[in-house]
Amino acid sequence: MLNSLLEREKRSIVIDKIVSKDINGHETLITEETEVKNLVAKHFENITNYEIVESLDLEKEWEQYYISRSDIDPDIYIQLMEDISEKEWDLTLKQLKQEKLQEFLKSLMI
Repeated sequence: MLNSLLEREKRSIVIDKIVSKDINGHETLITEETEVKNLVAKHFENITNYEIVESLDLEKEWEQYYISRSDIDPDIYIQLMEDISEKEWDLTLKQLKQEKLQEFLKSLMI
């Protein structure tokens, strides 16, 4: 729905084959759908599976970015989590193109 409202086209990647290396480094072309899906899932599980190492040097380097800033008024965040008013909704919807507004309203009725 958001892509439609923002007039973005839907894009996707199709992975229907994959080259896999065995223990000896020999490459094999995998085309069987279930095996391809399993290998792709395993790949994405493993690329993010890393050990977090604490580093005092790194913490000191970034410390300055996490210190509260005196030039920013903390009161600006008070209303951040408040519900959107009906007036705000109306204003936002009026700014949408008419055809997108109709599409959006239809999606709310489903």
